[in-house]
Amino acid sequence: MLRGRSPIVDRARPALRQPEVQTFPAVERTVVGLDAWRRWSLPTIALALSIAAYAGDTADCALTLRGDPGLVTAWQTLRIVDCARCHGKHYTGLAAPSIVDYVRTQRREQFDHIVLVGDPPRGMPGYRSNRMIADTIDDLYRYFRSRAEGSLCADARPPSSTWTAGAPGTITGSGLPGTSRSGAGILLR
Repeated sequence: MLRGRSPIVDRARPALRQPEVQTFPAVERTVVGLDAWRRWSLPTIALALSIAAYAGDTADCALTLRGDPGLVTAWQTLRIVDCARCHGKHYTGLAAPSIVDYVRTQRREQFDHIVLVGDPPRGMPGYRSNRMIADTIDDLYRYFRSRAEGSLCADARPPSSTWTAGAPGTITGSGLPGTSRSGAGILLR
């Protein structure tokens, strides 16, 4: 029966009466499910492809780090000084800003100044007195510049034969300035 009409009018004009539509909830759910699948399938496929592409880049990046002793030294220095404590695991920011973005947007002189002199009001200590940092500042800049340019990925690591773990909290045989290959370790913080 149509709204706003009396039953008498509907009986008098049977041709004007609208047919009743019967709906099936199972069919409606299927259509809704298909729409949801279409809406989420493309982003999911795109994410899967980007993860696969990133995984492929990791192997290439490890080869890049392996072939450059200066980058290996920079990587080891960053682990020993533990810059990740404030700047995050991949130095892309945590409690402190991203070093990778900083190198991408600032000049070399500013990088040297912020690392060696620091910015104490913002919580960044200066490392001028740390001989390991002062001696490897060029390699550190090249490491972060390579990361900023995308030629070195975040997960790049040197081959394990270039450094060995000693007692808990030490790294021995690293070949870093101020260390000894005879087994005297550098104490980690």
